[in-house]
Amino acid sequence: MVRYNGPHGESSRDPDGHYASPHIHRITQAESAKGSVEPPEKHRELTDRYDTFEEALLVFFSDIGVSNYAEYFDAKRNSFNEHRSR
Repeated sequence: MVRYNGPHGESSRDPDGHYASPHIHRITQAESAKGSVEPPEKHRELTDRYDTFEEALLVFFSDIGVSNYAEYFDAKRNSFNEHRSR
């Protein structure tokens, strides 16, 4: 499992500053096998690959290997909102 977060709008309490910048949380297979469904705070990476929700969605699709996401979602045209409102 994975969760793509944007900045939380606050300065971080943690040394890596993740509350103030985009970051990705991951859960390991072992944690998932034990029944965990929430990525622990210790498995996170700061990223500069997205700044907006739409950009994060496109990065997510690319990261998980969705090959035709561009047919349906175009961050430049904000088509995610168009599809979501249908």
